[in-house]
Amino acid sequence: YLGSIHVTAGASGDFRIHVAVENPPSLGQPGPPLDVSAEMLDPSQKIVWQGRHSLDPNEGVYDFTGKITNAALWDLANPNLYSLQVKLSDGDEQTVHFGFRTFESRERKFYLNGKAVYLRAALDQAFYPDTVYTPPSLDYLRDEMRKAKALGLNMLRCHIKVPDPRYLEAADEEGLLVWYEIPNWDKLTTDSQKRGLATLAGMVERDWNHPSIVMVSLINESWGIDLKSAAERAWLKDAYAHAKKIVPGWLVDDNSACCDNFHVVSDLADYHQYDAVPDHASDFDRLVGDFATRPSWLFSPYGDAEPKGDEPLVLSEFGNWGLPHLHQPQPWWFARDFGGKRITLPAGVEKRFADYQYAKLFPDFDALADATEQAQFRSLKYEIGSLRMHPEIQGYVITEFTDVNWESNGLLDMWRQPKNYARELPSLEQDDQVVVRAEERNYWSGEKAEAQVYFSHYSGNSLAGATVSWKLEGTDLHGEFPLPAVENASAAQAGKIQFAVPAGAAPSRHELSVSVESGGKTISKDSLELYFYPPKTAELPPPVSFHDPAGRLRRLVNEMHERGYQAPSGRESFPVLISSVWDDDVKQTLRNGGIVLLMPTDAMTLAPGLEVVPRSKDDLSGNWISSFLWIRKEHAPFRQIGFETLPGFEMQPSVPNTVVEGVPPEHYDDVISGIFYGWIHSNVATLVEAQCGKGKLLISTFALGATYGTDPFATYYLDALMNYAVSGFVPRYQIPLDAAAGGAAR
Repeated sequence: YLGSIHVTAGASGDFRIHVAVENPPSLGQPGPPLDVSAEMLDPSQKIVWQGRHSLDPNEGVYDFTGKITNAALWDLANPNLYSLQVKLSDGDEQTVHFGFRTFESRERKFYLNGKAVYLRAALDQAFYPDTVYTPPSLDYLRDEMRKAKALGLNMLRCHIKVPDPRYLEAADEEGLLVWYEIPNWDKLTTDSQKRGLATLAGMVERDWNHPSIVMVSLINESWGIDLKSAAERAWLKDAYAHAKKIVPGWLVDDNSACCDNFHVVSDLADYHQYDAVPDHASDFDRLVGDFATRPSWLFSPYGDAEPKGDEPLVLSEFGNWGLPHLHQPQPWWFARDFGGKRITLPAGVEKRFADYQYAKLFPDFDALADATEQAQFRSLKYEIGSLRMHPEIQGYVITEFTDVNWESNGLLDMWRQPKNYARELPSLEQDDQVVVRAEERNYWSGEKAEAQVYFSHYSGNSLAGATVSWKLEGTDLHGEFPLPAVENASAAQAGKIQFAVPAGAAPSRHELSVSVESGGKTISKDSLELYFYPPKTAELPPPVSFHDPAGRLRRLVNEMHERGYQAPSGRESFPVLISSVWDDDVKQTLRNGGIVLLMPTDAMTLAPGLEVVPRSKDDLSGNWISSFLWIRKEHAPFRQIGFETLPGFEMQPSVPNTVVEGVPPEHYDDVISGIFYGWIHSNVATLVEAQCGKGKLLISTFALGATYGTDPFATYYLDALMNYAVSGFVPRYQIPLDAAAGGAAR
């Protein structure tokens, strides 16, 4: 009977067919001589080649070679599949499908059929809502592959599993590249080494003919291997060499790296990075900028690495969350967390929505989810733009294709329904991609605004005569300039946009849109939001005094004095005391009926159960479980500068580095700005008001020390906060000044 049939077919049209025959007839066996025949059919089912071998009792494998002239290649736009029918003359037969295609890496780029390709991928953990690991049907898989392509993706990284064969069949049919991986083990032992390589051998044996598969990872994030061990690094190097000998031309990734782990020897140099955007956008940009230089930290620091120097660079994991609409009935996994971490638990999200009074910010949970999905899109737009600006980087993998149980960073929810930005995302994921980027988003009226335009060119089309056009929404400002020549399979700065910020009576938001046009067609477009503020000096600012023993607010003090804030001239009234610390002097001011604005930069305990904590604590950075900063945009001090309940990049220069933990949910009326994480967990405050003794307290954790006076948002915010401090606000939330007397905050 027929065993495995492997077809190797390249873009040149050359092919080799390897047929295994099991239990071949022995010499002298009665009956007519047996033979093995093969017949190749093109995508239209026309016979284009035939071959035959007589069976030899001493042979168990038979090779056929040939060449198809003008073969219809398998590629992303035209996934042409050929059929090969193989028969034994005594009746056994098999049909396999394959494609003529070549995928390779050279010169630090990826090439599909000799043309450079930029990888636009998403991580796919391939879990299904009702069947868990088992795909519901081939048609279901075809549908999700079509959705992936509609989003602009050209690859799925099927994560730490060997997918169902139908998954690969659907990818072959729809024209989607696949990067897949050996399932991980927990510890590298003699047995796990054998099982890992045996699994790889099984993957190669079963999946050889799939043109969609172009890449395989041996290890993910050093799971199951100790890369500090010389012996285990040596095993990884040997495993890579073994893989290269047996895989059918796939690229081999030794360890898809992140954090403090690295590569030893690999066909690509990939890395993972998660940053909350816009909160930590500058951190993301620093990493991407460093990554683009091909830094030494990508490979083993122990002197045993074997970098080739031409490995393509891929940021193979990054992303942010966007919550899905709730599915009814709630799925079985809703009551399960990840590793005992409460921050990952979906169950109770509706109660938390009610308890923390988010119905006063959003009409219902679905509206909150929609807002988080738009925040996710803003993050992706920024991150993809950052990557496409760098010609050294040749692809990315978004985490992830679909939501998975508690993890909600998918482009689709777990039920394969697109998030609400599905129509917008494809414009960011094209072969040719324009990117507009501004170092600053906030401007004073009359300032010169500036944005850089970059162009990433991978289509292979001529763009001679193409132009870059731009316009500023809500104004008459617009312009056009020629697109300079950009080398194919590269990226370059295409030009600069400059204009004087128009005058306005109030802060305003404007979209700067950019498009590249050629031959009357729009090739690519991008946009970003800019915020304009009329110059404003505080009118009759309230008297202020400062309490800053460690000098943390020194710059702020000078800037506020420059803008007219002065200490009281007499004994007429308490000034607003701005303090960086919570000490006896501050408490005495509050006991006496004063007003205090606490601007903490360090951890401190305010009352039992109420603390200022750094965002580095307990995943509060938002880099793992995404954070969502929110404001009461109709409430002072955000009334003039609050454009969205979940703000965008206007607040990025002043994003809080500390938060207030422990405000009871029943007092969230007195939280004017805060952050929630994932499924509305870890609710913390960034601006909270409270009654303390006879006095009133405002706690703001926005980072204003380095931005007030220069950044318009920070300046408007603090001026408005000072006016609010003397407006007679009446908080209900009470913070005791003495734990023994007052107990916990209430």
